[in-house]
Amino acid sequence: MAKVGQKNYKMNHLKHVFIVLLIALAQSCSFSDESTESLDNFDTDKLNKLDSLLSKETVREIIKAIPSPLELTSAIKSSGATYDQDILHDPQKSDDYSTNFQKAVNLGIYGADIAYINVYERTKSSTNFIESIKGISTNLRIGQFFDFEKMRSLAEDKNNIDSLINLTSASFEDMDNFLNDNNRGNISGLILAGGWIEAMHIAVSVFENLDSTKNEELKDRIGEQKIVLEDLLLLVSMYKNDPQFSKLIEKLEDLKKSFKNVTIDYIYEEPTEKEVDGALVIVDNSRSEVIIDDESMMKIIGSVKELRKFATQ
Repeated sequence: MAKVGQKNYKMNHLKHVFIVLLIALAQSCSFSDESTESLDNFDTDKLNKLDSLLSKETVREIIKAIPSPLELTSAIKSSGATYDQDILHDPQKSDDYSTNFQKAVNLGIYGADIAYINVYERTKSSTNFIESIKGISTNLRIGQFFDFEKMRSLAEDKNNIDSLINLTSASFEDMDNFLNDNNRGNISGLILAGGWIEAMHIAVSVFENLDSTKNEELKDRIGEQKIVLEDLLLLVSMYKNDPQFSKLIEKLEDLKKSFKNVTIDYIYEEPTEKEVDGALVIVDNSRSEVIIDDESMMKIIGSVKELRKFATQ
């Protein structure tokens, strides 16, 4: 059990209620029949009707609540785990994906792999993954947001790690904004889902190989993802009438069941003030405690593996 600082989970739960109501309204007013359309020719008129009910600001709030793969992979390194490239997705497989659904999910997966590689400063290992991202993003007509030549140049020297991380993160953020502003939020949602799925896959794979004296902190970080999963489900549920999305949602729901007995208790503490570099700063002392038993952990690991298998097939 760990104390989680700087995150107001109580406010997150209130936000969840608000977003759930909006999505329920949108779904009740939109698709009355089961769609058989694929992501490649999804009816944009239907998406626009949904977007009119769910404001872009609401969607962005959901997206902001989902941590980037960089955050989770940084926690993995902090656990003391050594670098293991074998747990990453095969970059050569990027050419095998034929549908936009597969491409978008795996673009997110390769993005998470890049984050893991960068956190461990194995930048030279990122070359093949950069090529995979280039191929998929170009095919999805969003390659313009990545300066691949600069990324490759920075990857040649681990002293450029901070610059590479900043460039990669900014590229994905610009791409995400473009997709959401141009009614391609379904692609954006899949990329986000893929990144989170891969970060979870890396986390549980590392957890299984960590010494029991070192893995308690990582175990709690994994347990925290219960709330993140709720946000992700809210996001992808907007497109649940697409058959491909419905399969993804089914796998995410299976994972949600595995989190059933994980509890995150919010503990409020009065904020305090302190001086930092001559400026007065308010310190949030509220925290949450994650309680996750071994049986739940094993269920989560199994569900994550099934989810990742589905995402990369």
